[in-house]
Parts: sequence; C-alpha cells; structure tokens
Amino acid sequence: MNNKPKINWMLDESIAHSRPSEWGRVISLEQKIVNLIGNPNFEHILPNPIDGLVKIFSELKDLKFTSIIDLTGWLSPSLKNLFPCTPVINGFSLSRVRVVSSPNLETSGYTVTMNQTEIKNLKRSLDMEKTLIVDDTTFTGWTNLKTMELWGLEPKRTTHSFLIANTGMLDRNNHIFGAVRNLETGGSKVIFGHELSTPNDDGWHLKDLHQHQNLSEAFDMGLTILKLIEDEGPKSKVVKSVLQGEAVLNTIFPDRLSTRQIKKMIAEEKFIASGKVNLDDENLVHTKNPLLWASRYFMEHIDFKNVVKHREEIKDVLGELKTLTNDPEAKSEVAIELRNITQRCISTEGNQNRNHERY
Repeated sequence: MNNKPKINWMLDESIAHSRPSEWGRVISLEQKIVNLIGNPNFEHILPNPIDGLVKIFSELKDLKFTSIIDLTGWLSPSLKNLFPCTPVINGFSLSRVRVVSSPNLETSGYTVTMNQTEIKNLKRSLDMEKTLIVDDTTFTGWTNLKTMELWGLEPKRTTHSFLIANTGMLDRNNHIFGAVRNLETGGSKVIFGHELSTPNDDGWHLKDLHQHQNLSEAFDMGLTILKLIEDEGPKSKVVKSVLQGEAVLNTIFPDRLSTRQIKKMIAEEKFIASGKVNLDDENLVHTKNPLLWASRYFMEHIDFKNVVKHREEIKDVLGELKTLTNDPEAKSEVAIELRNITQRCISTEGNQNRNHERY
C-alpha cells in the first residue's frame, strides 16, 4: 500500500483550452512533465476532469434548480444542456491575487467580475430560490462561501458541485476543516467528482506551468529564482531584491497589478481585500495565477535537480503544451464535446456514482 502524500496535478484548464481531438496528447504530455519533475517523496496523480464531470453530472441530472452560477467559465455549454430550462450565469467569478514581489506569495485578495449593483440588477430577472454553484477545484470552500454571501443565497438551499474537492482538514490542531466540511456545516449539499484530503494531499493546476506569454524566458528565470531561494533562503534580501527587479517583473509577471490599481478596483467593488497584506505599501506587486516556476511552495513538490538536468526536454514539452492549450478554435469544439458528454450522462442512469454525494 502506498502511504505517500498525494499531489493532484489538475488538468481541467488544460482540457478546457485545447481541442478534444488533442486531449489524449495533452494528457500524455502533462503526464510526461509530472514524471520529469515530480518529487519522489510524493505520489503524483492526474485526475481526469472528464471522468469527474461524468460523475457529478450523473448525480446532478435528477435534481432541480432555479438558477446556476458557473464559476469555471467553461462548463456552461454542458450545464445548459443538462438544465435547458434553467438560467446559467457565467459572467461572475472570483480570482485569487497574490503578492509576487515577495517570496511568500501572500494573498492580496480576490478580483470579482461583478460589483453589488451589477449583481442586484441581474438578480431582478432571476429566481435564486434553489441555486447550483459549479467550480473546478476547491481546497477551503472560500470562493463558494463568498459567492453565496455576495449573491445573498441561503446555504441550505444551495448546492455546490466541483470536479475536485477537499474532504480533509486544513489544520487538524485547530480543527479547521477543508471545503466539503465547511460547506456542509452551513447546510449546503456538496457533489464532487474527485477528492483530495489535506493536509496529507496537495495540488497544482498544470496550466500554471505553461500558459505564459514569455514561457521560455520565464521558465529559465524561474529556475534561477528557485536556485537562489534554495541557496540564500526565501527571506533573504537578495531574493527579495531579485523578485522586485524590473527584469523579473517584466518577464515572469507581465500582467501584474500595482497596489494603486488594486485600490481603484476596491473603490469600484471589483476587489475583495484579504486583510493579510498592507495595501498602503505602494512597492508591492500583485498578480493572478503566478507562474509556478517562480514559487517556493511549488519547489517542495518537485525534484529540482531533475528539473535542472532535463530542463531542455521540459522546455520543449512545455512549449508544445502552450501551443495545444492556447488554440483559438478550441472553445467552440470543447463546447460541442461537452454537450455530447452531457447527453451521454442524461441517457444513462449513472447510479454507480451516487456514493460520491456527501450529506
């Protein structure tokens, strides 16, 4: 029996942004990357998002909802097919923003695509009495809890569905629960396809390894930063100085946000501050979904020596994945394939998956 902690390498966004005819190739290449970089002290798994989708749709298909909020941005075609008479809201989402001028990558807060006025205006035409909220992955449940708060939803009348959900605890000593328990405690129903269990398990989105406009240069620079963190320590002045340098910021974090921009978004109700970062510090630099190759936490789960040894091979694979998962024609083809998958779920009983629902 393998008792190693598990690292879940999440494929959902890699699949969402590539042609269905290339899904086999994409999964094969992502597996190759994981084989090359994975720390042998962990068990590395790649849950198939389509399998997870089939499981949750097999459970959802017999339920009734008055509204659906799709936080993923890519599952709407299948949700509309599964619930043809139910409105699907796909213009609302929350995205974590981190401080990238610090090696600790503290959470600055979350961008939100709709402010309270916009939400209230949209709600006038909706019946939110029984709402389904769909997302790809959850560790803490915070995004769904905040969504319920912003939309004024009653937890006991809200169902949450995920491709991957955390059924464990975030902190055993302080009895802090993970996403599933957090949401269930409030009275919500939670349905999921795959599960992970913290603190033993962890996970990363594979697309954060290769969806980057300066991929080749950023990958090389990221490895240099990780080596510096390994040699000097994450809190060293040298590391902090490098992370704040223009060359690093322009190459690795081209879509960064300044503290001034974040304050403007707060005034527009388009940013929710975490309270963990001093937003009066104008020297801080922030970004959404930072490249993993510059993350010291990511370094704990990879075999850095092996990464350096195979860096050119890894770069080649990452380059091919970047191309495959940035196909402008993929969106329409994925929508068609998702509708086909949904139709197969509708036409089958799927009772074998009922044990994945937790009450």
